[in-house]
Order: sequence, then C-alpha cells, then structure tokens
Amino acid sequence: MKDYIYERFPASFFEEETRCDYVISEDQKKLWAVELDMLNHLLDVCKKHDIQMFVYAGTMLGAVRHNGFIPWDDDMDFFLTRENYEKLRKVAPEEFKEPYFFQNARTDRQFFIGYSRLRNSDTTGILRWEKSLDYNNGIYLDLFVMDAFINDRKLVTKQRRKAKFLGKLMEHYYATTEHRNLGQRIILKLYQNTFCKLVPYDRLMEKYDQTLRMYEGKTDLYAMLTHNDSFDNWFSKEDVSETIWMDYENIKVPVPKNYDKMLKIQFGDYMKLPPVEERGFWHGDNITYDPDTPYKDYIREHQ
Repeated sequence: MKDYIYERFPASFFEEETRCDYVISEDQKKLWAVELDMLNHLLDVCKKHDIQMFVYAGTMLGAVRHNGFIPWDDDMDFFLTRENYEKLRKVAPEEFKEPYFFQNARTDRQFFIGYSRLRNSDTTGILRWEKSLDYNNGIYLDLFVMDAFINDRKLVTKQRRKAKFLGKLMEHYYATTEHRNLGQRIILKLYQNTFCKLVPYDRLMEKYDQTLRMYEGKTDLYAMLTHNDSFDNWFSKEDVSETIWMDYENIKVPVPKNYDKMLKIQFGDYMKLPPVEERGFWHGDNITYDPDTPYKDYIREHQ
C-alpha cells in the first residue's frame, strides 16, 4: 500500500461501488488516489507560481457530468497554454521531487513526447506498446500544451507534418536496439552514429518548439498541435479567459469558462451516457497499472 497517499483518503473511498451501472473496484480506486495525489501537488505548484491550468478531455467531462472521474476512466488530462506551460516547465525541477517526476522530451530523453507528464516513481503505469522501458514508467497525469492555431488547413497540415518529422528524429535519438529486428537495429545505429553525431539533441528540440510556436502572437486561437485532431479541436482565448472551480471527487479542479462549447466539439451530446456495453476501462488493454509497486521493481520482476 502507498500509505503516504492512501492515508489521505477515508477508508470508504476505496470501497467497491457501482456508478452509472459500472463497478469500480478497489484497485481502480487506488489508481485514482495516486492520480489525485499528484493533482493536489500540481495544483499547489500552479497556485504558488500563478500558472493557469485546466482539466481537459475526459477529465473535463468527468468534472461536468460526474463531479469526479468518469466511472470507467483511468487517467487524467490537463492543458496549459504555451505561456503557462513554459512557466511550469521552468519551475518543475525544484517543485517536483521524488517520488514525483516531471517527464518530457528534455528530462527523460529515452521517451519522446511533445508535452509533459507528471509521474509517481513509486508506482507502475507501463505503456504496453513501447519497445523499450528505459524511462520513467510511473502512473502519470498528462499535461498537454496548447499553441497558437491558425485556421488554415493547408498551413496547419504543413506545420504539423514538420513537427511530427522532428519528433520522430528525437524519438530515435537515444532509442535502444532492444526488441527490434536486425534491419531496424542496423538503421537505428546508422542514424545514431551519423546524423546524431552532427546535430545536437537540444538543437532538434529547439526546432521542434519553434515549429509549434510559429504563429505565436498572430492569432487568439489555440490547439493541441502535437495531436492529429487539432484542426477541428481548437478554442479561443476568450474560452479560457476565466476559471470555474468544480467538484472532482474529494477536491476541486479548474474548468475553462466556455467548457460547454469545448465539450460539444469533443464529445457532441456530452451529457448522454454511452451504452452500458461500451462503458469500460479506457486504457486497461494498453497500460499496465500497479499503484502498489515501483515501476523499476515491476519491470525487474516481469522481465
């Protein structure tokens, strides 16, 4: 048991219960407790440094429709505008100490992502499709960054393709040959022994960020440019001009002023529940969760 986390919740929190015809197990409650603990710490840091952050995607839907987790959800998503994201990234090394770890392409170079994750190193949250596990695999919160968005499909497509290409270069910069066939190992080593010797990783990271920020100051629209749905899933500066605090399990979370507009774009009739047969663990088949075991121990025991 992660006593330093679990003791912050009443015993009743971990009891199995049914919400919206979905059974929530004790193990799922433990997972939620780890995530809520990280969120509490994150909110404290944001308050301390005057950083604006909002719930996003299923977490925003959970706040509005369920006053907590969607019963069959197993992760938490948040977003920050680029300005606020950079503020958080700069203070992260001093504010997030073990077991917390602020993971991104700069702090954990074996695992490239175009945003950040706050992880708990005393737990396990392994992405099953990853070929190598030589990076922090604790349970995490997703912290997405929203960049200036220009409403032009051709220009956005070009911008996103360039960012994706640069991301692929960084993804393989420190990659290992583990779990790759002979051809893949040869190509990877050739890339690392030629291109990577000439172009520093930090320079690639700088070019990647410049690509995402190329329309900064030229528009009042924002989008998550690291994801493929960014052309349709954008919002305006006015949409996030105010914060509404909503109940979420045992805490309150920051929700953007125009959450109704944003949820309709993502989910349509978002207050309508999906059919019972479609209510299930969202990432249960893709992520191995173990709230009670440090990821290093889990990997060592299951190799």
